Amino acid sequence: MRRMMIVLIAIVVCTLQTFGQEKTTLKTDGWAPLSGRVTLEGDVPAAVPLAPAIMALNNPVDRACCNAAPAKQKIKPNWVVDPKTKGVANVAVWILPPAGTVFPVHPLDKKRRDTVTIDQPFCAFVPHMVAHYPSYHDGKELVSTGQKFLVKNSSIVTHNVRATTQVKFNDPFNINMISKTDREFTFKPQPLPITLECDLHRFMNAYVFVFDHPYFAITQEDGTFTIPRVPYGAAVSVMAWHEEPGYVLTPNGMKMVFKEGKNEFNFSIKAK
Repeated sequence: MRRMMIVLIAIVVCTLQTFGQEKTTLKTDGWAPLSGRVTLEGDVPAAVPLAPAIMALNNPVDRACCNAAPAKQKIKPNWVVDPKTKGVANVAVWILPPAGTVFPVHPLDKKRRDTVTIDQPFCAFVPHMVAHYPSYHDGKELVSTGQKFLVKNSSIVTHNVRATTQVKFNDPFNINMISKTDREFTFKPQPLPITLECDLHRFMNAYVFVFDHPYFAITQEDGTFTIPRVPYGAAVSVMAWHEEPGYVLTPNGMKMVFKEGKNEFNFSIKAK
């Protein structure tokens, strides 16, 4: 038992030391734009209508609210694919620096005055996926950017927000959102997205990526994405994640070195 305790203490101390280690800033040659498109390889998954789940709601006011939603909000949002290009929406694309380093941050990206907002206008979280950039890592600590995160309930019914997090970084929570109210939440960066769900309408969900750098994008409905500035001249890993397959370019991403000027990266994903 004593030996086991010593081993556990050593693991904890080692973990704390690693977590608290300072990191060096990755040496790069400057910043350049990155854009691309994510497309679906193979057949488009069949749309899953939410009408049966809506009609199963006990409260007639809830049913009326959900049924009043636009058509696209009454379809399960796990696969949003453009019929013309097969572009896939709601794919998170970002880059990672080598282990032990942090990215240099362009002066224009060190402060944000905007607010990332998810609304509950009927019976869906809108947008379905967002990215939040509350702070950046300067090698020693996280520095606030000032960007805020807000959840709104603009519908006529009460909703709920249950957040499933990576507990090492953020505490989970579960709160009610009364009609016509909003609430600000504070998150720390974490590797995988925070999942938001509504316990009152269990077909509602959304994803919140929280980054400690500005080098990320969420694909649009046509599958395109743009990151205005990425560091070029150094080896980095391009990452991509979709709610169905999970990591798209393997959990370790794809190694790339961006060049000066425009950079383009197109890739495809498969439905399970």
